[in-house]
Amino acid sequence: MLGREKKQKGTIAVLDIASGSVGGILFTRNPSGLPKILASIRQTTDFSKRLKVKNLQKNMRNAISEVIAYLKTAREEKPELLLYVFSSPWFKAQTRILKIERQKSFSIEQKLINALIEEEKQTVAGRWEIFGLDKQNPEFVEEEVIKTVLNGYEIENIFGKKVKKIELNLFLSLAQKEILEEVKDAASDYISPSKIKFHTFPFVLFNVLKNIINTFEGAMFIDISGEITDLFIIRNNIIEEIDYFTKGENFFVNKLSESMNTNKNEARAKLKQYERDELTKESKDKIRKILLAASEKWSDLLRGLFKDITADKYLPQTLYFCGPAGRLKELAEQVVSENFSKFTSFGQPLNVRLFSPKSLKYHFEFAKGFADNQDIFLLISSLFANHFLNKK
Repeated sequence: MLGREKKQKGTIAVLDIASGSVGGILFTRNPSGLPKILASIRQTTDFSKRLKVKNLQKNMRNAISEVIAYLKTAREEKPELLLYVFSSPWFKAQTRILKIERQKSFSIEQKLINALIEEEKQTVAGRWEIFGLDKQNPEFVEEEVIKTVLNGYEIENIFGKKVKKIELNLFLSLAQKEILEEVKDAASDYISPSKIKFHTFPFVLFNVLKNIINTFEGAMFIDISGEITDLFIIRNNIIEEIDYFTKGENFFVNKLSESMNTNKNEARAKLKQYERDELTKESKDKIRKILLAASEKWSDLLRGLFKDITADKYLPQTLYFCGPAGRLKELAEQVVSENFSKFTSFGQPLNVRLFSPKSLKYHFEFAKGFADNQDIFLLISSLFANHFLNKK
């Protein structure tokens, strides 16, 4: 089980592999205070569906090389650890529930827990379709017990206790072995492969949020970036749902580009100006009309996910938007409508919030000062690395 390991001084690098970009950040761990952000960058790249797998991997590797080159020139410090964090579609994950119930009490030992985990891994290894994977040579990235329930009560320290019933919530994630080897090789001139670790974003996010929000009552977290919109539901102190659909920030950029007869870079710049309220009324009205039409199509896909999820349960009341497109008021207007209220337990409008860099501002020290355009995903991953990674 992942726990807060003894913090050690040193510099850590984090690379975030997303659906339309690769981000990188370098920070100094501070055992007695705030971690210090030294440098960060995000390199956009073409990860769209029209590209063949080999081209996707080539683009990803090129972006990794550019990010590492920037970190090398930005700071002289070489990292003692490198954490790769994978977002969709580079991984598959589920929380699996394992149970043992006996008539007589039994003692919980590490050997028993290890055996349960290995048995579940073997089960999954023979049925990759559980994770939506085919014959893609997958490899386990995470196999972490995120919650334990003994005789009906959630307990953190379980070893040595005698019980009749135990329930483990096991988070399993997988990625293609070829991808893991590719990204490790891409950083081989920057850091020793033995100092590279892998995690997935939902697992990273969950562990960070445990110290920020009430993960028992739960919340939804929607990341709209790159080519994909990710949905995570955290409730009852576990990662309850992970899903996504292929319309992220670039979907809105493409709609602006098509409607305004301009290239994507100019459309992206216009979108940022719109978010910052820097345009004339005429330009704002024109862009808003385009975004309203696009957001309706986007919300149809989100509503489809919600419909499937709520076949046997209700959604949490709180929803956090994250990612560049998460700032669009048109999306918030969609999800607070009656079309979405019906998925909550009391039929009330969703409580929509923005999880932005400001949400983590006081968890860090910034070498160049704080700015609201800090990369929220890199901040989340850095906070995780600061608390949970060591040199082992």
